[in-house]
Amino acid sequence: MKNLLKIAEEFSPAPIGRYRSDSNKSGEAFRDDLLFPRIDKAIRENDVLVVDFEGMEGLTSSFLEEAFGGLISVKGLSAEAVIKALEFRPENSYFDPYIENVREYIRDAQDQQ
Repeated sequence: MKNLLKIAEEFSPAPIGRYRSDSNKSGEAFRDDLLFPRIDKAIRENDVLVVDFEGMEGLTSSFLEEAFGGLISVKGLSAEAVIKALEFRPENSYFDPYIENVREYIRDAQDQQ
């Protein structure tokens, strides 16, 4: 069974900032309030969490790095488990660079452990 997390609908179509002190629509807020509980559950249940970027008006590197890299550096999950449990949608040329950046932030966070 796959779980779906639609960022634009469930969080914000235009998230910004790294920390809650930057914005209530920051990477830290997204990670702690939505992403971590759902990815943690997916990992524990050997499930998949599909992160849907459809409808996003913008994705900044600080938001993505804090949200996804922070799963490893802040929340202590393993990069291998996170990568295995994550899928992204839609897969098209517009979102591909963002998806690759997310995977890089996850790997980089693991390397810094």
